[in-house]
Amino acid sequence: MAKSLRQRIVWHSEQKLTLSALRSGFLSTFRFTLLALNGYDYSAGAQEIDRFMDQLSICWKLATTAIEAKSAEAEEIAGRYLYPLNLQGNHRPELVGFHGHLTSMRAAYKARHLKLPERPDTSSSHPAPRTSVRVSRRMGAPFRPRTTSLIQKPSSN
Repeated sequence: MAKSLRQRIVWHSEQKLTLSALRSGFLSTFRFTLLALNGYDYSAGAQEIDRFMDQLSICWKLATTAIEAKSAEAEEIAGRYLYPLNLQGNHRPELVGFHGHLTSMRAAYKARHLKLPERPDTSSSHPAPRTSVRVSRRMGAPFRPRTTSLIQKPSSN
C-alpha cells in the first residue's frame, strides 16, 4: 500500500492493466472508473487510459497529520462542488442516482472483460453529472494549472 500521496498518485497513474488486478479488485479504483466510463477495451486499454491520464493534472493541499488530511477531504466533499467519482464518504443527495449508475457501470465493465454475467443497472434514471478531472503523471514537472470543470451545487434560490 502507498505510504504517501505521491506514491498513491504514481500507483493510480502507472498501474499495469492485468486481468489478475481486475479479477482480484486490486486495480486502482480511479483507473477502473475511467476505463469503465470511457468504455476502453481492457485488453487494449492500457495505451488509451495512459493517454487519457497523461492529459490530466492535479493539485493538493498539504496536511501535517492524517486526521487533518481526512478532515480537509471531508470538508471539500461536503463543500461547494460535487465530486461524483468519490463514492466513499460522499453521501450527497444530488449524487445518489449517479453513484448507483457508476457502481453498475463498473460491475458491468468487470463482468464483460472477465466474461462474467452482467448485473442489471438498478440505479435511478438520474443523468450523469458532467465533470472534468485532471491528474498529471509527470511527478517531477512543475504544476501548471489548467481549467478544470467541476459541478457546483444547485443554488437554493
